[in-house]
Amino acid sequence: MLTEALAALFRVREIPYHVASDGCEALRIIERESPWLIFLDIHMPVLGGAGVINALQTQGLEIPIVVMSSDPNLCDLTRSWGLVSYLAKPFSISEVLMLIESFSIA
Repeated sequence: MLTEALAALFRVREIPYHVASDGCEALRIIERESPWLIFLDIHMPVLGGAGVINALQTQGLEIPIVVMSSDPNLCDLTRSWGLVSYLAKPFSISEVLMLIESFSIA
């Protein structure tokens, strides 16, 4: 599973992380933890990635977000959201590491 692979990568690199089971839980974690970077799957239960993005923008939070999706049409949509990056599924570990390093959190 994708979440497990990312979590394993973050553990090995000693990068602090949190995993949310749905968009509502993601918002609670973001509020509590104030992350430097968010990897966000666009398709999540309860509240999808677009809802999370909307809530963050409404709150005025300016946390970089990497949208992960297998839908190539979302690449252009992420630009209209003003997001930092779009990561096409499937992606490689090197792509994830390059993104992390570009935000200086590794």
